[in-house]
Amino acid sequence: MVTFTNPVEALSVFKSKPEMFDLIFSDMLMPGMSGDKLIKEIKKIRPHIPVVISTGFSDTIGPDTIHDIGVTEFISKPFLFNLFSSTLEKALTKNLHPAETD
Repeated sequence: MVTFTNPVEALSVFKSKPEMFDLIFSDMLMPGMSGDKLIKEIKKIRPHIPVVISTGFSDTIGPDTIHDIGVTEFISKPFLFNLFSSTLEKALTKNLHPAETD
């Protein structure tokens, strides 16, 4: 697992080694770059990578709008670990297509 506290740094590393990642988990509201902008940039590089986005509050994203920016799953804060775990598993499962390559 690779973690970042800075979305600009995360995007830079992703751009340099996109094959290193199996799934992206991001918050929506972050300093320096919003989660939806980060996801849009990541999806330009690997359109089929599974993405889970989370937020406690946002006017721009929710369960009904996630697909517009390429998000696989959405999870609202606060959440319990078992919900987090099952959401990540669901996102990975949705994107298992043997013929598909990034």
